[in-house]
Amino acid sequence: MRKSAIAAIAVTAAVLAAAGCEGDAVTDTGKGGAEDKPAAKKVPASEAVLDKGQVKAALLSKADGLKGFEYRPIDKMLLKDESTPRTEPAGCRALEASSLYSLRKEPRPVAFAGVNVSVEKQVNSVRIESYRGDGARQMMTGLKKAVAECAGGYGVGPKVKIKQVKTLPAPQAGEEAIAFNLSGSVESFRIDLSKTVVRIGHAVVIYNHPAGSQGKSPSPGLVEAQNKKLEKALASTTE
Repeated sequence: MRKSAIAAIAVTAAVLAAAGCEGDAVTDTGKGGAEDKPAAKKVPASEAVLDKGQVKAALLSKADGLKGFEYRPIDKMLLKDESTPRTEPAGCRALEASSLYSLRKEPRPVAFAGVNVSVEKQVNSVRIESYRGDGARQMMTGLKKAVAECAGGYGVGPKVKIKQVKTLPAPQAGEEAIAFNLSGSVESFRIDLSKTVVRIGHAVVIYNHPAGSQGKSPSPGLVEAQNKKLEKALASTTE
């Protein structure tokens, strides 16, 4: 069951361009000179913008010691560093952008990282995106508008047909959140993917969840744990 769910995420992700990117944190290991460096200034969590290493470190991992959580890297072969594909109707592009791991989509994230997480017999892919300026708010605004306007579905080229976009109950989390389900097909492969998207400051967490894997929504325990870790990362950012 778990292998088939992981396969479903992988195939759906390949079609909708959902993939993962890993980045190593950059640390300064040099010793100071004769003069002491000024103390790092803490950035308010609401203003913090995470870089590539910080985004990766903010993802849940085995090191967090959460019982019942299992982790698998997202296949790097699914990485699509490209602009958002055209959709028909055009107003549905934000839905495709939510599935795309890329620094070239609009609005453009500064950094992103993702991981597959299994919890309570449920498989999910989790992605964190970091934005500058008003990028995170713009992303959420565009996504909410597309969910409302594209309920009847949309197409991506001749092969991808999303037949329905359905709003789902969103968690009470972050500054704002939205949840929805995409159902349709890619040639003979059926798509039934639910997404929960949460904005916390200048960062967005996207939970992708095959709807056939124990319910329509990701585990509340997963959402709570990941959001808390991201909030902690944002609160500890310095400049």
